[in-house]
Amino acid sequence: MSGITLRQLEIFAQVVEHGSFRRCAERIGVSQVSISEHVRELESRLGASLFARHSGSASTLTAEGERAHRRVVAILADLKDLMWDVGGGRAGVTRNMAIAIHPFVMRHVGAALGEFKHQHPDIEIRLDLTPASADALASRVNQRDLDLAYFFAFDGQRIPDSVLVRVEPLAIFVSPTHPLTLKPVVTTADIRATPAVHLTGGNVLRTLVDRALEQAGAGGSPIALETDEYGLILSSVHRNLGFVCMFMSASQESPADGLFQLPLEHPLPALQVRQVMRHSANHDSLLVALREALGKSLAQQP
Repeated sequence: MSGITLRQLEIFAQVVEHGSFRRCAERIGVSQVSISEHVRELESRLGASLFARHSGSASTLTAEGERAHRRVVAILADLKDLMWDVGGGRAGVTRNMAIAIHPFVMRHVGAALGEFKHQHPDIEIRLDLTPASADALASRVNQRDLDLAYFFAFDGQRIPDSVLVRVEPLAIFVSPTHPLTLKPVVTTADIRATPAVHLTGGNVLRTLVDRALEQAGAGGSPIALETDEYGLILSSVHRNLGFVCMFMSASQESPADGLFQLPLEHPLPALQVRQVMRHSANHDSLLVALREALGKSLAQQP
């Protein structure tokens, strides 16, 4: 184990990144023989084959190689963080942070993120606003593709190492002229008999909203429309095509939308905003500072 060198780890990671020994050699300007020697020496030290060699085609990672790659990527990233943390950027290392945030959550933390960037202009932050499932984002954090991720989850959904940072209540809204607005209390049977304007089936939030409706006994409504366009959802509800289930805070932030929140017999369960951060981040003062700034902003937002 003591014979493993940083160069061997770097070469191994770059072979995986570039897809083959040959392309790696071409990209980094080292002979393919040298690349192979570094990888074979690393395999010897680890006591396992990291690549399955195929005559006439690119080598592929073995199961041991896949596990090794995940650990090596983490080790190399931690070393870069160490150089930045101790050297304060003087070591010539550019500090990058990768964060995934659901677009709706971004509405709550945009100002805090902007202030953090202002305080640390020498840090590059890569934002991924593509909605994704909790499991997918947790996996990307574990693989070091992301440093920090915020996502929606349902109460009871087990996401290892995630932390609850906010609760987002759900409500059901209709047009002010909808017949259900005349009822002092709207039952689950009323909801099930009313058409719904939904997000599309592939939307991450749609799955969670469906679960919330089902848990409240209000699932199974006929579908009037499925779309991911917020404006079309609102216009469809205003035209009395059906109800929409959405975050209570979304309506509070946009009173001009003029939607009516139904008084439900049984309130819907809320969704959770959860955060997951890479394991070594507790030793990373900058990432901890960013996490705390975003977490404070989430807690303070109505």
